Amino acid sequence: MVRADLEQVRAAAHRSAGTVNDALLTAVTGALRRLLERRGEHVTTLNVLLPTAVRATAATTESLGNELAAIVAPLPVTGAPRDRLARVADVMAARKRLPAGPLARDVVAPLFRLMAGLGLHNRYLRRQRRFHTLLSNVRGPATALSFAGARITGAVPVAVGESGNVTVSFGALSYAGVLTVACVADPARVPELDELAALVGDELARLTAG
Repeated sequence: MVRADLEQVRAAAHRSAGTVNDALLTAVTGALRRLLERRGEHVTTLNVLLPTAVRATAATTESLGNELAAIVAPLPVTGAPRDRLARVADVMAARKRLPAGPLARDVVAPLFRLMAGLGLHNRYLRRQRRFHTLLSNVRGPATALSFAGARITGAVPVAVGESGNVTVSFGALSYAGVLTVACVADPARVPELDELAALVGDELARLTAG
């Protein structure tokens, strides 16, 4: 787990005309690049999948649930953190301006259910080449909540599902001014999970410094 002050991350993002998502993407891709360099591998871009809400209005009784699109973006991983943040913000803004395709609820989800029924879903995930990692960011309550009279002091994002050949992923959740990032990895492929989490924290600190 990595924790950061949400307002500091937002302020850093805004200085580069970006969003909290852009700052998170900059931090996790920068951390992955540094980890790969320590392994002797060198990359200039990483493809990241980012689930994005596309619902234009509040849910109604006729249309409940999430409406999501999956954005896959090739993100730059070289250069100073703040410079990369500005470039990541440009890439993500361009991706979001692309014409929206069919909603996942209407097309992708039924297709994946069919693939799962035929035993093909896991096969696809093990062989896909579209993205290297994924980041899911959820905006949580801005103020602390209570449960049965006890104050909830923190919240941790947890994602469960078939990962296929994606050996590391990230989940982020904001709660009461704290942004928590969960780093999840296949221990056989990414045994340096503690090191990766420390690098994510360092990247966020570099972005928010000053």
